[in-house]
Amino acid sequence: MHNRIMDIISFIIKEVLEGKDLLETETEIVESLMDQGYSLEEINSAFDWLFSLVTKGMAQERLKPTTSKRILHHLEKLKLNSQAYGLLIKMQESGLITPAQQEEIIEQALTSGEEVGPEEIKRIAGQVVFGNPFHGWDKDLD
Repeated sequence: MHNRIMDIISFIIKEVLEGKDLLETETEIVESLMDQGYSLEEINSAFDWLFSLVTKGMAQERLKPTTSKRILHHLEKLKLNSQAYGLLIKMQESGLITPAQQEEIIEQALTSGEEVGPEEIKRIAGQVVFGNPFHGWDKDLD
């Protein structure tokens, strides 16, 4: 379920980055996601998580644009394909993950036995973000 919610959050973030006002287009976004096969419960969980960032005062810190970029080491480049690394950068730049979480995702990806693609990055990111009991986000999804 976490992968699907991460997909929804990625979709919502993409819409916002394209300049859409989330409050004005929420109904349109929900309908589009439902047409893609997501349940209303999954969509609500994604929106709740995003809005909780704002209400908990975390959004300002997490959504600050970064001025530096994480460059992969040669060995890391062998494990993460370009699409996976691109997704990781988008997630960090959009505020979906922190730089520390990005590092944790890369570390976990390196332990994988094969090349890591975007779907594996989404899975690992879901575990890192939602599986961290310090933030309590996993409780919001139950």
